[in-house]
Amino acid sequence: MMRVIIAGLGDVGTQLAEDLTTQQGFELVLIDKDEEKCEALSGEFDALVLNGDGTEPELLESAGVKEADALIATTESDALNMVIAVLGKKFSVPKVVAKLNRTSLRTTARELGVDYVISPKLSAA
Repeated sequence: MMRVIIAGLGDVGTQLAEDLTTQQGFELVLIDKDEEKCEALSGEFDALVLNGDGTEPELLESAGVKEADALIATTESDALNMVIAVLGKKFSVPKVVAKLNRTSLRTTARELGVDYVISPKLSAA
């Protein structure tokens, strides 16, 4: 069973959660600041849904970040996604993914040890 934490349930995060719940072998933990969104998604997905800030180490710990196989930061903020990714590395998560809108941040993300960068702009192109 792969434990995957997704922080930020905008379009990308929600689509990813949808894709992973249709596959076998994934234990999902979803995190978002929007309480209504969390309530709606907790009924929709077979996942632990936590309402809160993914940049808070305590929240990540309660999400089971130390046992996670992957941490995916998909908030609408590049800065928040970088912070979440760095925390993921600090907690020794094997695969850390960050959604970054600014392509100029890709190199910095790699230097910080982020394993994969999702770029909505590049994907659309």
